[in-house]
Amino acid sequence: MKNLLRTCLAGWHAALAGVVIVVTALLVGCSTIGTPVVPTTTTPYIEPSAPSTEPTTTGSVPVANDGSTSAVPGMACTADQLHLESIANSSGFAQLGMALDIATLSLHNSGKPCTLTVPKVLSVSSEGREEILVPLLDINSKGTYLIQSGHFTISFGVLSHLDMPNATSDPCPAAVANVDHISGDFSPAVIETNINPAWRSVCQSGHLTTIEINQTSTR
Repeated sequence: MKNLLRTCLAGWHAALAGVVIVVTALLVGCSTIGTPVVPTTTTPYIEPSAPSTEPTTTGSVPVANDGSTSAVPGMACTADQLHLESIANSSGFAQLGMALDIATLSLHNSGKPCTLTVPKVLSVSSEGREEILVPLLDINSKGTYLIQSGHFTISFGVLSHLDMPNATSDPCPAAVANVDHISGDFSPAVIETNINPAWRSVCQSGHLTTIEINQTSTR
């Protein structure tokens, strides 16, 4: 009988121990319910951006890679920054029956680099008479020039027909004789000067009046 009782007690204790273990496990599990989980802090990875290929904007007028006065965008030259310093006249014979007169204007750009656009026509007059527009040919065929700060020249040239003996016709019947004043609209700047000695004549048709612009030096 005692052995049977011991066996029952041993079984009851074992069962009770099992209940305690189960209850303990349940209590531990319940204690974790509702407890906020703190996420592990990690540094986000940011992919580096590629270098920008956009050109940088500067306040100066860009210069052609070859250093020449090529057509480039920029602020137009204004009248208050261009100053006529001197003018040199020369003449000669271009070919049989043709004379060549050249007026070279030396100018100074006292401002920042700017662009000068060649006009399509040149205004000429003689002895104060009404101005007449004649076609103007850009020798270098650039149309627009970058004018650096400093000195530059503008050369106007004109081919005129000479009176030839036994000539059967006048090659330029509407020529303007004795041209002593010229004016060019390099908008917004206007460049004009007197011509002395006067050009023999300027034909109103064809491209016999030319222009050439050259940068001579800096300041």
